[in-house]
Amino acid sequence: MVRIWLVKPNIPDDWDFSGLELIGGKRTFGNWIDRLSKSNFIKLINVDESDDGSDFLNKLSENLSCTTESYASTIQVYDHPQYKIECSYRSDLNFQNSKDFNYFSTVVNIESVNIFGSVVFFKTDGKKLINLELEEIGAQIANFYYLQTFKLSNGKFEEIGMINFEPEINRMLTGYKVKKFGDWMVFSDDPKSNLSTLTQSNNEIKNFNNLIWLKIKTHIGDIHKALESTEYEKNKDGDMRGIYMDLDPEFIISVFF
Repeated sequence: MVRIWLVKPNIPDDWDFSGLELIGGKRTFGNWIDRLSKSNFIKLINVDESDDGSDFLNKLSENLSCTTESYASTIQVYDHPQYKIECSYRSDLNFQNSKDFNYFSTVVNIESVNIFGSVVFFKTDGKKLINLELEEIGAQIANFYYLQTFKLSNGKFEEIGMINFEPEINRMLTGYKVKKFGDWMVFSDDPKSNLSTLTQSNNEIKNFNNLIWLKIKTHIGDIHKALESTEYEKNKDGDMRGIYMDLDPEFIISVFF
């Protein structure tokens, strides 16, 4: 069976992030994912591995409570070079006809859509449906507190966690040189890093050392505007958390090497 997930309507007060923290310079979930699995607004859905698409569509229709007058839309949540995390929702639900706001889905979708009702999250590799783990779903909102990225050191990628809040990141990277490539930024405090010779593709890993990558979410401002249009916005100070997206070595290598 292939795992996909139903996220029912929720608000910020439904979320308890205790256990989510930085330990030893890495983002750790502690028992947070286990507690998340027991919450009353997240449910595992299994789709037949040999499905021709009909089982998946039936599960969508059933769990989104679709009717003959409903409209379902699919939007992206995380666009990785090797896979995509997406979600499907009832696009006919809005402020006027529903009180079932879906805070989580509104925060994590990259198209800045205010979402109401239940939402189904799934993962694809090309056109193939593949397992989506609960930790991958949790990471989408955990990123607004703690960022996961990597540092290239002596030919290996080492995981780094940071508070995903611009002043904290600026403080952590004070004194580092930076090279920008569109929405990518590469940092180093090593004069022998060869940062100055780095290009946006076709580099040789062996030629570089002590580089740290960050990638800006180009949609983050729109997400905050979407939340500000609801009564649930907690970020009244406009501190713009969650500016940078999570990265892994495969993502970095696919772009730069």
